[in-house]
Amino acid sequence: MSLEFKFLQPGDKDFHLYKGVLATVYGADSKRVKQKGSVEREYLLGCLVAVKADVPVARCSLYNNPNHYYNKLRFGAVGNYECVNDMSIVLEFLQKVVSTFKAFRLPFAIGPMDGSIWNNFALQCNNDEPLFYPEKQQQKYYHQHFKSAGFQTIAEYVSHKDTHLAIDNDALDYARGNYEKLGLELRAIDMDNLEIEMKRIGEFCIENQKENFLYSPITAEQFYEKNIVIESFLNPELMLIVEDAERNIVALSFAYDDPYHSLGKTAVIRMVVRN
Repeated sequence: MSLEFKFLQPGDKDFHLYKGVLATVYGADSKRVKQKGSVEREYLLGCLVAVKADVPVARCSLYNNPNHYYNKLRFGAVGNYECVNDMSIVLEFLQKVVSTFKAFRLPFAIGPMDGSIWNNFALQCNNDEPLFYPEKQQQKYYHQHFKSAGFQTIAEYVSHKDTHLAIDNDALDYARGNYEKLGLELRAIDMDNLEIEMKRIGEFCIENQKENFLYSPITAEQFYEKNIVIESFLNPELMLIVEDAERNIVALSFAYDDPYHSLGKTAVIRMVVRN
């Protein structure tokens, strides 16, 4: 039986099919189904769902970010990809994804990416470690889906795990001395003024990541809205800011307690940024 494709928008009467793919792929009682999540609306063209014998078996969100170019060509971004592990379905579905982008005059697709690098992107490959926030559960065979459909790797990202937390006191003393000479102050984030602090951090991160691969601009307000979710597990001793004498941010460690580990024994250093 061939696939039936539906091109949907959030709120459409058949949008339950888009959400239903999770139950098909992971099981109705799985943690993945219970995880909170929504479709990023900015740059969204629509959501593609494949149905076979009245069962939703594959889905993704299609994005047209006008800031995105690769090798000087526009492309469409494939986000929120989920699919059963049936290669006949995989290949037909991803071919439909590419042809849909071409109908919007986007010559090729890059994925996964929920519209921009400020949202979820990348696939987990060869990883047996527990997830850490903001990673979402995904099937380990998804990278093979894209590869089999003709997608090629254009970037790789690596996460490192440190279980020793060795402290080099000499290096710390040296850094502390340099900070004093330069008139810099290292402090924790001010939890009493969190919105102001997060927007300042946003402005700093946006400015200092302009050269990042597949960068696209956002506002400090958008940065705040995307990241304020960490408030409930934000540890001010981990979120550290370096300021100069004029209180300009010159470096920061964007880090927090990992909510996926209930004993609170894991911290995530999401990024370290400096001028």
